[in-house]
Amino acid sequence: VDFPELLGILQEMNEEAQNVLKEKRNVRLQTLVDLRYVGQEFSLSVPITDEQIRAADFDAIRKAFDDLHERRYAHHASDEPVEMINIRLVAVGQRPRVRLPQAAVDGRAPRAALRRGVYLGRTDTPVDCPIYEREALPPGGEVRGPALIQEYASTTVLFEGDRCIVASTGELLITVGSMR
Repeated sequence: VDFPELLGILQEMNEEAQNVLKEKRNVRLQTLVDLRYVGQEFSLSVPITDEQIRAADFDAIRKAFDDLHERRYAHHASDEPVEMINIRLVAVGQRPRVRLPQAAVDGRAPRAALRRGVYLGRTDTPVDCPIYEREALPPGGEVRGPALIQEYASTTVLFEGDRCIVASTGELLITVGSMR
């Protein structure tokens, strides 16, 4: 490996990554080289540091490859020649954690919009089910099966023994009563 050439390529990749990233704060760059034993078809992506490239530290890179090969395949061959197939740069940006809006739990009980006979499971007899409108379920509200919760693009089916609680962030938290 021509380490000065490799360092130049890596610097170009770093510049391109910086130009592509919209958010420049909290960016972590990771360099990987794809190495394999000469004659092998598959390579391993080995994390390396810029310092290892600047120092032309082939021994440390080779050791990292052998260690990874040992972990992955339970053997390595320190005396076999190794070739580099690719160099990769991974740029990972970290965004602030998403905070979902919290709605106040007001203690209102969910109200069924209507009732309907629904065929649940393998039965010839419909079950009288309350039908709830998803957008009308209050945070903290609880629905017990059998019931249906309908919304624009889907219907949630609660069987006998199932329990659904509306979280303060709006998602439905369902506890399955039993495996049918």
